[in-house]
Amino acid sequence: MKKVFYFLTFFFSISYSQAQIIGDCTAPYNTPESLVDILVGEGVEYSNVTYSGFDCAAGFFNGTSNIGFASGLVMATDGVESITPGGFGGGGGAGIDLDLTEQLTIVGASATNLNNLIVLEFDFIPTSDVVTFEYVFASNEYPGFTCSQFNDIFGFFLSGPGIAGPFSNGAENIALVPNPDDPTTYTTTPVIINTINSGTPSFGDSGPCDDIDPNWQDYSIFFTDNAAETTVSYPGFTVPLVATANVTACETYHIKLAI
Repeated sequence: MKKVFYFLTFFFSISYSQAQIIGDCTAPYNTPESLVDILVGEGVEYSNVTYSGFDCAAGFFNGTSNIGFASGLVMATDGVESITPGGFGGGGGAGIDLDLTEQLTIVGASATNLNNLIVLEFDFIPTSDVVTFEYVFASNEYPGFTCSQFNDIFGFFLSGPGIAGPFSNGAENIALVPNPDDPTTYTTTPVIINTINSGTPSFGDSGPCDDIDPNWQDYSIFFTDNAAETTVSYPGFTVPLVATANVTACETYHIKLAI
């Protein structure tokens, strides 16, 4: 599958060239099916697409930036227009998603309320025994809320044959922190603000990060400081990461991308 820019936001990717990153939520990038088309590319059979989010919350992006992707799918909790420096987006207010709330509970977050919720989900039939999503996770909470009670949250919740996780329909969250010593393997720690960041707590108290994973500072190698915000309007984001899982080819699976 292709790449995602998950910007508290996501970026999932493809290849064009502009001076800054640009988001587009107009036709033909304004239907749930068109968003999945950007993500999966050709040759992957999918069905039962559902999408929920506020106006212009997801779309296509392209342009020159330092996120590591040229183009792809973007899901932005401030709206697609907000990803460009100087751009203004919107928001959707409070929302409910049991899986995101459960993920916050699992990591011990004291604040579990959700805002500006975006969810894209669909069934698909893999053609191989491994499914992968390449993505970048960005947030305006970098670096000012590292190790705080606030945790921008997202998940790639995969369910289907052979998968038995703690989320809806036995799903697993496959957006996990890579092993710093071998990035082709993974920890059991989800990717969130308090796991991949600069390695320095914003308020001097590392407790909320330590409680999730005592090795969190080692994961700073997966973080990009973007304080200048020259080409993309987020002060920090992850390097391109890969979410992956073993599956059974030709069986039907379900994926939920929620942020």
